[in-house]
Amino acid sequence: MDQAPQPPMDQPRPSSLVVMIGPPRSGTTLIANTFMSHSKVAGLIEPWHRRRDEDYATTDPARLMAENGLTPSLGQPHLAIKETTTRGVNVDLSLKLLQTAADQGIYPALIVILRCPFAAFLSQVEASRQMWREQKLTEASQDTLGRWVNAQSRALKKITDNARVQHFRLISYEAFCAHPASEMARLMALIPERLEADQMQLRPPAGLAAGDPKTRAKAGRIELTDRSPAIAELIETVGPGKPLDFCQQLRKIVLDHVCHEPDAVTLDRLSRLVA
Repeated sequence: MDQAPQPPMDQPRPSSLVVMIGPPRSGTTLIANTFMSHSKVAGLIEPWHRRRDEDYATTDPARLMAENGLTPSLGQPHLAIKETTTRGVNVDLSLKLLQTAADQGIYPALIVILRCPFAAFLSQVEASRQMWREQKLTEASQDTLGRWVNAQSRALKKITDNARVQHFRLISYEAFCAHPASEMARLMALIPERLEADQMQLRPPAGLAAGDPKTRAKAGRIELTDRSPAIAELIETVGPGKPLDFCQQLRKIVLDHVCHEPDAVTLDRLSRLVA
């Protein structure tokens, strides 16, 4: 049996590793930034996606930290990695990283971040049109929604197939916006660490472009952009079919989770949807 790669004895490793992942434009950056602002957590935002032009693929926790300018310490024993399902390889590398961590005796944990799929899709269309270098998704149509659904369904199947072998939590963007402190405390208990007051000084994620349609910060809380009219128009434009059916079922799963449905129940429903 192949042995997991071991870092040199003098190369320190984190005591725990948390992978935070979800579909693009699902609040992953905001939730991850809040989690990573804990004094005992070191964080990396999209290490593989940011360096995709280099085909970067390191999945050894100690090497990953060293190559991205981080050093494990007693003061920051936990490492958190945030990625999105934008590329299938992001999911593969995230899951491989968790497996390597477990093989090396590092506590592995997985946080799956979800959002109403209609809102996430429309936000991605807007971001692709207005801000992103690679403008691959600039209109909302049956074809583009179908391609988005196929990509996210494949990614979520990989994640749900592997979630049960990890310590895991699910969180919806909607639940976080409605109850940020209690939802973040629930995530921190996974490590476990107590929620710190400074974590909840909610601000838009670092590097968020001016006018980004995703969220807006007001009085220390995050307000959801009202997309009801755009979602209604999208549903009418797309019409009946597999993409619409998938999104409607996933939206119900997300909204039920906002009502504090247990993570294991939500994961079971999600697994059946993407099976």
